[in-house]
Amino acid sequence: GFGSTANSFIPIYNVEEGLPKRGIEGLHRSKDPGVGAFTQYYDREITSTRYIEAGEELYVNYGDHWFKHRTESLGAIPLGGDLERATQLFLAFRSLRKSVQVDAEKMD
Repeated sequence: GFGSTANSFIPIYNVEEGLPKRGIEGLHRSKDPGVGAFTQYYDREITSTRYIEAGEELYVNYGDHWFKHRTESLGAIPLGGDLERATQLFLAFRSLRKSVQVDAEKMD
């Protein structure tokens, strides 16, 4: 289904997913043949959070909780607040690098 087309990158998600309905339409899981051949979830709504260009990648927000419980299998994954902190660190590093370059130019 649609859920398999979207990736997750929390800071830039452009698609929101609603909760699906659940049911097996009156079929019994152990008595009716083939009942396990289809999903019991249906009517899941997908809504874009902004205009999406043709060919643009789709991102959903799985939420930090989804990744926190999978660190053993996925490893460390940047979470929602990590992008802001990484941006601060990058800007501090860039500022430091520029000041070192200015000092080096004065020595020449």
